[in-house]
Amino acid sequence: KSVVAHSSQLSGLAIVPRISIMIIASYNDEFIVLERAKQPFIGTVEWPTYPLKTGVDLSSGATTALQSRLGVDGTPELRGFFRRIDMHGDIIFDDKLFAVHHISLTPELEAKIIKDSPMGNLSLKTVAELRNQAHASRSLIDILEFYENNSVYQEAKYELKSEDLYLE
Repeated sequence: KSVVAHSSQLSGLAIVPRISIMIIASYNDEFIVLERAKQPFIGTVEWPTYPLKTGVDLSSGATTALQSRLGVDGTPELRGFFRRIDMHGDIIFDDKLFAVHHISLTPELEAKIIKDSPMGNLSLKTVAELRNQAHASRSLIDILEFYENNSVYQEAKYELKSEDLYLE
């Protein structure tokens, strides 16, 4: 990513966001979050996401994301779009447009959640636990508030630190 980010700044290439599906799954007063077990950001707690494939509509992509990331069937509802731009200095390292979907889980669906997904460990957290999460992604709370406020579109830039980039 750093080579592409640097070369796009020099060549004048336009960086456009990659589209991903984000699933906010709730059960009672808790939300399902993922503690990453894969790069990047191992150990970071974030919302489950899934890259939208070319030619796939948002609804089908959300259904696939729910099956792939949580292991359950359902039809998540599109809530809006959250654009996350990761910067290091004046270089754009990543630019994603998340199609944020929500699903309220029934007890039957919650029981089927795969706790150890291919991307990491899924767990239920209250809003208070999310707000006090030691290893939260930089956008975790911003996206929670986006969801709670019934927002339709929000854009946020996050400055990456050297440790995020494995620089010394």
